[in-house]
Amino acid sequence: MAFVNKGEIIKRLADLGLERKNVGVHSSLSSFGNVEEGANAVIDVLMQVCDTILMPSFSELGRTGAPENNHPLQNGTDYNSYKADYTVKPMDLDSFDNSSHIDEEIGIIPKTFLTYNDVIRSKHPSVYKMGTVY
Repeated sequence: MAFVNKGEIIKRLADLGLERKNVGVHSSLSSFGNVEEGANAVIDVLMQVCDTILMPSFSELGRTGAPENNHPLQNGTDYNSYKADYTVKPMDLDSFDNSSHIDEEIGIIPKTFLTYNDVIRSKHPSVYKMGTVY
């Protein structure tokens, strides 16, 4: 099984013209292939190549399900996996702080990114706002 290394990811980001750019990253680790060093490698390369990096830091607070009659195909959601007892949690910004739990389905890249020392999490639970500036 072939592995993708940091050098290959750097080249691909450069080919996309993302050097010194502000980027919003919403990704799946598996979409990169079998990455040597996993999520840390992807994050290290993004921090090396890009300027500001934004990733989702969604919490369960304010989470809603899709309307029953609006299930677009290929949007990354498995509608069959919704729990029968799934309930909407009302948005209560007073109960949220930067250390609030991240949604369990968010993925390993943003979960790992949040552990880096220079990363600052937004003060809003449902906005695409985890970033670092160099």
